[in-house]
Amino acid sequence: MLNRTFLKVILVYAMMTLFVYCDAQTHVIINDPATWSATELRAYGSDIIFDVPMYVCSYSNNSITISPRRNYAPTNQEYPRTTAYNDFLQINSSGNMTLTGATGYSSPLRTGMTIQNLRATKTGNTSLEFVSGNWVGNSRTDLQNLDIHKAIGVTYENKDSVIVVCGFNVENYDTKATSHDRQKEKVCSALAKINADIYGLAELRPGEEAIKEITNELNSRLGGNGKSYTFIGDGTSYSATGQKVGFIYDSKKVTLVGRVQDNNAIVSDRKKMVGFRDLRSDEVFIFSMNHFKAKVGTGTGDNADKGDGQGQFNADRVTEARSVVSAYSLERSMIEDPDILIMGDLNANGKEDPITYFCRSRMTDLHRHFHADSSYSYSFRGEAGYLDHALCSQSLLPQVLGMMPFHINSDESGNSDYTMFRCSDHDPVIVALKLNSQAIQPTLGIQNVFNSSAKSIGDEIRITNAKLTDQPAFYKLYDVNGNLYAEGEIPTNDYNITIPTTPGIYCLWVLHHNEGEGSVSRQKIIVY
Repeated sequence: MLNRTFLKVILVYAMMTLFVYCDAQTHVIINDPATWSATELRAYGSDIIFDVPMYVCSYSNNSITISPRRNYAPTNQEYPRTTAYNDFLQINSSGNMTLTGATGYSSPLRTGMTIQNLRATKTGNTSLEFVSGNWVGNSRTDLQNLDIHKAIGVTYENKDSVIVVCGFNVENYDTKATSHDRQKEKVCSALAKINADIYGLAELRPGEEAIKEITNELNSRLGGNGKSYTFIGDGTSYSATGQKVGFIYDSKKVTLVGRVQDNNAIVSDRKKMVGFRDLRSDEVFIFSMNHFKAKVGTGTGDNADKGDGQGQFNADRVTEARSVVSAYSLERSMIEDPDILIMGDLNANGKEDPITYFCRSRMTDLHRHFHADSSYSYSFRGEAGYLDHALCSQSLLPQVLGMMPFHINSDESGNSDYTMFRCSDHDPVIVALKLNSQAIQPTLGIQNVFNSSAKSIGDEIRITNAKLTDQPAFYKLYDVNGNLYAEGEIPTNDYNITIPTTPGIYCLWVLHHNEGEGSVSRQKIIVY
């Protein structure tokens, strides 16, 4: 009897202790991840659980900077010299917290990873000690297993009629460098994984040695899959200084139209465009590959740093943007086709003046078109943005199936292995084209959703396939890092999509496939 009574007392005590312990775990409620400030932690006890995913923004040794949102370069999200830009400066890093003792993630740690159901112990007003949590997304394994072509709209049925184009800054690809064997293996592994039909490459050493080597390596790796790559040579010899851009293409898929137009405004050998003809459809488009002047150095006059986030030599980069548009006017008259795809490292974030000039020249920013303001290709001091661009003319837009940056570099720390990861400091950007001169961009309606719209769990988003009567549309829902969360078909009538059950920031993209062509609306949604 005594033993039973003793066991009951122990059991009751254990249950009470567990109840008190669980009750002490306070849920940190974040209604709007885009504006939440870590100063709000002061109101909570020491043992806390976050109700939204936490993003890894940066890390050093055992210390990780986390936030309920990615930290972005301010000029990537807002136009310089505007009230919205100044407001963004105030809130951008205000959600940052320091997390120590983290375990359980897929090694190596990468920015962009998320921790769901993070439980932590407060060690300061904005510092935490990791207790538990589920690590989700953006691991090396995720990228190794990613079907890039499917992600940008290429299917088994349309693959023969789609042209995949890759723009990539390969970070000083130099055949004479002492560590070149490692560089060659890493860069060519990445290019082979992408499996593009046309590559526009930046930061090649002058001469033809670098581009010839990459071409031979691609043929060795992909030739068995029916590829036959060739490069556009310029007959120059190797030099120890300087960089240039160049083109590699599958001669079984496309052929050249005319000659390469070399644009030497501001910097030489770093802005080139050429026409390509699709051998299947006989349609033509212009591919402009670029590497604009960097922000490093000390500019004077109009090129001085104005303190607006655009850095040094912004005026020069605007001049380069103007020169590309001018060269396009000449090229389109020569090949008699207005379709142009502009790619490359423009050394300007998404809302800086050079990109604004392109957009005012009726070019569409494909990063924003497909991924709202969740896209990035480069990270500097913990802030993500896209220096590596893909823009197209209004005439080409309905022929773009999809676009994505491939995050093998920007989320990585430096490493010296021979994998494709951190083969450069920039992510490659990939675009899928299905050329058709008759393609017309349809008008689809998204109702009850606006930019930065806040939705609660359980709400619905109403989507209308507004214009078409006999063909479906499709939707894709991405999280803030551009990872696909959900997708499906939209019937010809109105259709409701249920809000995700996980709080966070999402991008809704509505696509109409007219024989695999066309892209339409995109909206940002905050789920709380």
